[in-house]
Amino acid sequence: MFETLTYLLSAYAVIGVFVTLYVIALYFITGKTIFESNQSEVMPFRYKVSYVFVMFLMFPYFYIAFIQEIKSLRDTHRLKEKTA
Repeated sequence: MFETLTYLLSAYAVIGVFVTLYVIALYFITGKTIFESNQSEVMPFRYKVSYVFVMFLMFPYFYIAFIQEIKSLRDTHRLKEKTA
């Protein structure tokens, strides 16, 4: 029982690491976070560093709560590119 639970939690964490790397990579490519609205605001450098740091630490565990935003992140960027 505990072994199964351990394997499931390990798989969840591994998937979380890959999702986090994907979100961080898209942030470096597009400059858009998953938490910002459609408005384009200038973010100070210390907030950018904080975003990346917190994402690496916390996001692998809480990614499931933001799965819809993650799915729409790349599509939103593509739509914004086409309109610009």
